[in-house]
Amino acid sequence: MAKKPESKPNIEELKAKKDIEGLIKLLKHENEDIRTYASIALANLGEEVLEPCIKALKDRNENLRWGIIWVLSKIGKPAIEPLNKLINESKDEEIRICAQMALDMMIEEGKIFFDDL
Repeated sequence: MAKKPESKPNIEELKAKKDIEGLIKLLKHENEDIRTYASIALANLGEEVLEPCIKALKDRNENLRWGIIWVLSKIGKPAIEPLNKLINESKDEEIRICAQMALDMMIEEGKIFFDDL
């Protein structure tokens, strides 16, 4: 029996409902466009996605982690403290690297400065 193609998720509806967990799950989607739009929707929700995104970094899915790094880099200053905490306290090297990459992206984009760290 052939596998049914996944139906296209309604990202705007998830964003309107502020379904943060639903949007985070889409960062694992096989379709790159869907992952990208879910990342943008999360970033547009702002600071309220911070904690769920930090928790989601524990997931081993590479697409999800890259999406989360991008989202955190867009949040800016409110993400500094939790990211620094991950860098300094996480036992998982990959999570520490992800957190550092998000901070590096913020610096490169001028969202934060070394003085903010």
